[in-house]
Amino acid sequence: MQQMRVGLAAAAALAAACAGTAGSDVGLEPRQADIGQRPASPGEPVLVRTAGGQAAINAAGERVATWVRHAEAAPDGSVLYRMDGPFLDRVSPEDGRVERVAEVGGGLVVRVVGPGGTKVVVMPRREGADPYRPEGRAHTQVAVVDTRSGVLTRHDLDGNYEPEALATDGGSLFVIEYNPPLEPDRYRVRRLDLETGEVLDVFSPDKHLQEEMRGTARTQVMAADGKRLYTLYTLRSDHHGGEPVAFVHVLDLEGQWAHCVDLPAPLGRSDEMAVGLALDATANRLLAVDRAAGAIAEVDTVELVPVRVVARPELAAAGGVPSVAVLPGRVVVAIGNRLQALDRLTLGPAGDPWTAPEPVESLRPVPGGSLLIAAGGDRFAVIDGATGTLRRTLSVPGSVLKVRAGRLFDPVRGGLECAC
Repeated sequence: MQQMRVGLAAAAALAAACAGTAGSDVGLEPRQADIGQRPASPGEPVLVRTAGGQAAINAAGERVATWVRHAEAAPDGSVLYRMDGPFLDRVSPEDGRVERVAEVGGGLVVRVVGPGGTKVVVMPRREGADPYRPEGRAHTQVAVVDTRSGVLTRHDLDGNYEPEALATDGGSLFVIEYNPPLEPDRYRVRRLDLETGEVLDVFSPDKHLQEEMRGTARTQVMAADGKRLYTLYTLRSDHHGGEPVAFVHVLDLEGQWAHCVDLPAPLGRSDEMAVGLALDATANRLLAVDRAAGAIAEVDTVELVPVRVVARPELAAAGGVPSVAVLPGRVVVAIGNRLQALDRLTLGPAGDPWTAPEPVESLRPVPGGSLLIAAGGDRFAVIDGATGTLRRTLSVPGSVLKVRAGRLFDPVRGGLECAC
């Protein structure tokens, strides 16, 4: 077991927390974990994450090609990884084919998959695990598997850490450090150098030393090229009279720097999990929808500034977490089982709202057309994003995942419900 040295004394280094919005309230609540992957090319399956696992829907939106519980996907959506007892398995989204990668030990779960699936981070399983609601601990065990060689490298860290994303070059793991370790109430983003084992500060183009954060991560979305991770935080800030504020933490996984973009009012002025994020196809625009405020904000991800905020009473709702998808010419927002289409240019309503069969947990566009996949529970609604027409519903079995003849059980054979 390799002993790692933690580099904490970096007075001249730049941290990645957002000092301008640092507050005094502790908010370590669960996030809405709908992390977007690279939009699939036409013909590739579309990965949809739900509370129960990962589903791969074929490009025509006609069947669930693969359903994997407790799996994580590579940023480009090309491969899934899961633990099966002490073994790490690689799973093909296209047909569910399983390939055993390495024996890494029992009691572990996959936490992060790197670009191309060449590296996988596994950690000890714990109930209710969430990187934004940490348990108190003085030491953290992190293991990284090189899936090409099967080599496992263990890192024993002094302190309380949770993994967030791997750098595009595979040489660093971005982690969230919690302090104080045994009774955490604040955190900041750090970088674990996988060659030297040092935990280092993350540099910021803000060019000044940042403070630790006391906020709540609400939702995340990965850039289309897999090079950036955008995380929405809300907190109560002393700089704003104790009122709730929201900002987007931008983590550049290629340049290995971080930056924060403050969202203007009324975005994030609620303590609830009320904001959903989505990127357009170019990844040059980030859309944030706040159903509590009935508003939508657009952020320029090149200049890293908000460019407009539009009041949209049609999006106001008393509860639920928004799911957002960007189609050619349209933005579709789902809150509960209600979906509203907006014109992409004006962000004004594009027709009457639609109704999904189930409350929507995740909303993904199908590349090359106007189809949407709305996931809820163990069902997937295939919806025409131009008209709101329900094309069909797909369901998956609720039983434990089975393996047959080297493939994951294909739910199409026993769990397909077609409403077309």
